[in-house]
Amino acid sequence: MKKVLIVGFGNHAQRRILPALKSINQINEIVVTSRSNKINHNDEFLYLNKDDILNSDIFFDAIIISSYPNAHLDNLREFKNKSNSFLIEKPVTNNLEYLESPDYLSFHQNYGARECLMYFHHPIYRKLQELVNSNKIDAISASFQIPHIENNNFRYSKALGGSAILDQGVYPISLILENFKIIEDSIKNSIEMQDNQSIDSSGYLSCKSEEGVEININWGIGFEYSNYVEVTSKNIIYSFPMFFSKPENFLSEYKIISQGKEETVVLGSFDQFKIMYEDMIINQKEYSYNSYDNLCKRYRFIGKLLNDKIS
Repeated sequence: MKKVLIVGFGNHAQRRILPALKSINQINEIVVTSRSNKINHNDEFLYLNKDDILNSDIFFDAIIISSYPNAHLDNLREFKNKSNSFLIEKPVTNNLEYLESPDYLSFHQNYGARECLMYFHHPIYRKLQELVNSNKIDAISASFQIPHIENNNFRYSKALGGSAILDQGVYPISLILENFKIIEDSIKNSIEMQDNQSIDSSGYLSCKSEEGVEININWGIGFEYSNYVEVTSKNIIYSFPMFFSKPENFLSEYKIISQGKEETVVLGSFDQFKIMYEDMIINQKEYSYNSYDNLCKRYRFIGKLLNDKIS
């Protein structure tokens, strides 16, 4: 049986992380700690003050870091002796250069620090991989955009680690980097900044891959909700709605469009957070997106886009 600690207990942790952990039979104890001292434990979890945890001999099978992005590294350092498996909500950090430091490499190698990108664990991603591996793809487009939210949300705060490319863009960017070899000279991109120029608010990227695939992706905040992947293969379109983020037990399906006819293929209902935690905590599976080299490649690429702004 497994014991898990959640560090940071905001809306995301309450709506998605906690229910997923509760649904896994092999997890018998869930502990929560947070900056807020207004959380009372109940039959779903035990709340403990951070100092009480650090001063105890308690050890967790896994620690999920779900605080604001700017606090992720501090949390990792604080709790490093309390587990050898750390699952960190994206982005791992907003300090992108730090990821390639010996310090973070040590966290990755010795403390099992891994970034959580749940869509890689969903069965619909494996269907997309089948298409990629067929080497018959001509083009792929992907989008993850969300409407404006409350002004006090961390996504609008540079100090708390807010950034559209780190919050929304990391989804389509991780998808293309995991599946294609990008020709750097072919990249055309634009990063839009907020009115106060403190953080980025949206972006797009088009490029070609060494495999001959035309790639177009976009992301951002302040738009009509958009969450899809679309693949063109020999005049056949494969459309994957709700690809990156999905409600709990969402009925996943994709469409095949050819010669004016449309076929819907239903995969079933899945909780991708539950699948991810089963993979990472219970079965201790390793995924290529979580290798140290691929993590660094992902954020090196993002850092270049941010530094170039428009190229």
